[in-house]
Amino acid sequence: MTMSQTLHELQGTLRAGEAAALRATLADALSQGDVRISTDGLTAIDSAILQILLSAQRSAEQLERNLQIDFPQGGALAAMRDRLALGAAFGPARADIPAA
Repeated sequence: MTMSQTLHELQGTLRAGEAAALRATLADALSQGDVRISTDGLTAIDSAILQILLSAQRSAEQLERNLQIDFPQGGALAAMRDRLALGAAFGPARADIPAA
Protein backbone atom coordinates (compact mmCIF):
# COMPACT_ATOMS: atom_id res chain seq x y z
CA MET A 1 0.00 0.00 0.00
CA THR A 2 1.45 3.37 -1.05
CA MET A 3 0.89 6.30 1.28
CA SER A 4 0.33 9.76 -0.01
CA GLN A 5 2.51 12.74 0.75
CA THR A 6 0.84 15.93 1.92
CA LEU A 7 2.44 19.26 1.09
CA HIS A 8 1.88 21.84 3.83
CA GLU A 9 3.01 25.38 3.05
CA LEU A 10 3.84 27.72 5.92
CA GLN A 11 3.49 31.39 5.02
CA GLY A 12 3.63 34.83 6.56
CA THR A 13 4.24 35.36 10.25
CA LEU A 14 3.56 32.45 12.61
CA ARG A 15 3.54 33.03 16.34
CA ALA A 16 2.55 31.10 19.47
CA GLY A 17 -1.12 31.91 18.83
CA GLU A 18 -1.03 29.72 15.71
CA ALA A 19 0.90 26.85 17.33
CA ALA A 20 -2.11 24.78 18.45
CA ALA A 21 -3.74 24.91 15.01
CA LEU A 22 -0.45 24.01 13.32
CA ARG A 23 0.08 21.10 15.72
CA ALA A 24 -3.41 19.75 14.96
CA THR A 25 -2.94 20.16 11.20
CA LEU A 26 0.40 18.36 11.20
CA ALA A 27 -0.85 15.56 13.48
CA ASP A 28 -3.78 14.96 11.13
CA ALA A 29 -1.55 15.01 8.05
CA LEU A 30 0.96 12.60 9.62
CA SER A 31 -1.83 10.21 10.59
CA GLN A 32 -2.64 9.94 6.89
CA GLY A 33 0.89 9.58 5.47
CA ASP A 34 4.13 11.38 4.73
CA VAL A 35 4.37 15.16 4.95
CA ARG A 36 6.54 17.79 3.31
CA ILE A 37 6.59 21.26 4.87
CA SER A 38 7.52 24.13 2.59
CA THR A 39 8.67 27.24 4.42
CA ASP A 40 9.57 29.49 1.47
CA GLY A 41 6.70 31.82 2.32
CA LEU A 42 7.55 32.30 6.00
CA THR A 43 8.52 35.84 6.90
CA ALA A 44 8.81 35.41 10.69
CA ILE A 45 8.31 32.73 13.36
CA ASP A 46 8.83 32.40 17.06
CA SER A 47 10.23 29.54 19.09
CA ALA A 48 6.77 28.03 19.68
CA ILE A 49 6.49 27.20 15.97
CA LEU A 50 9.95 25.65 15.94
CA GLN A 51 8.90 23.55 18.94
CA ILE A 52 5.81 22.33 17.04
CA LEU A 53 8.00 21.32 14.09
CA LEU A 54 10.36 19.40 16.39
CA SER A 55 7.38 17.68 17.99
CA ALA A 56 5.99 16.79 14.55
CA GLN A 57 9.36 15.30 13.64
CA ARG A 58 9.25 13.07 16.73
CA SER A 59 5.66 12.07 15.95
CA ALA A 60 6.63 11.19 12.38
CA GLU A 61 9.41 8.94 13.67
CA GLN A 62 7.00 7.19 16.05
CA LEU A 63 4.45 6.71 13.25
CA GLU A 64 7.18 5.58 10.84
CA ARG A 65 6.31 8.45 8.49
CA ASN A 66 8.60 10.67 6.45
CA LEU A 67 8.50 14.34 7.45
CA GLN A 68 10.53 16.65 5.24
CA ILE A 69 10.96 20.22 6.44
CA ASP A 70 12.50 22.67 3.98
CA PHE A 71 14.98 25.19 5.41
CA PRO A 72 15.65 27.69 2.61
CA GLN A 73 18.96 29.49 3.16
CA GLY A 74 18.28 32.94 4.56
CA GLY A 75 14.69 32.02 5.41
CA ALA A 76 12.87 32.76 8.66
CA LEU A 77 12.87 29.12 9.78
CA ALA A 78 16.59 28.59 9.17
CA ALA A 79 17.37 31.86 10.97
CA MET A 80 15.37 30.86 14.08
CA ARG A 81 16.84 27.34 14.04
CA ASP A 82 20.35 28.77 13.90
CA ARG A 83 19.64 31.45 16.51
CA LEU A 84 18.51 28.76 18.95
CA ALA A 85 21.35 26.37 17.93
CA LEU A 86 18.88 23.61 17.02
CA GLY A 87 20.45 22.46 13.77
CA ALA A 88 21.42 19.08 15.21
CA ALA A 89 17.90 18.53 16.57
CA PHE A 90 16.52 18.46 13.04
CA GLY A 91 19.12 15.92 11.89
CA PRO A 92 21.29 15.68 8.80
CA ALA A 93 18.37 14.90 6.45
CA ARG A 94 17.06 18.40 7.05
CA ALA A 95 19.89 20.16 5.22
CA ASP A 96 19.48 23.70 3.99
CA ILE A 97 18.18 24.11 0.48
CA PRO A 98 18.99 27.05 -1.76
CA ALA A 99 16.42 29.84 -1.73
CA ALA A 100 14.10 29.80 -4.73
